[in-house]
Amino acid sequence: MVTIKKVEKSKMHLLDNLMQLYLHELSKHFAVYFNNKTCKYEYDLAPYFQKNEAFFILNNDNIVGFILVDKNQDNY
Repeated sequence: MVTIKKVEKSKMHLLDNLMQLYLHELSKHFAVYFNNKTCKYEYDLAPYFQKNEAFFILNNDNIVGFILVDKNQDNY
């Protein structure tokens, strides 16, 4: 059964790990900055725990993806 669950701050590390995989795949098609010192792609997830929203996509309680919702109406 597929469900969607809001990401809690305590699970931010899991979202960060998934985001690294996503940015790696995205870097094949777009210029995405990779920090050679931290060995991570740079992306600020903090707004998704302040003014925006982040959700995990779950299949039988296993995380299979994520959704980032930008509530900033200026982006439309």
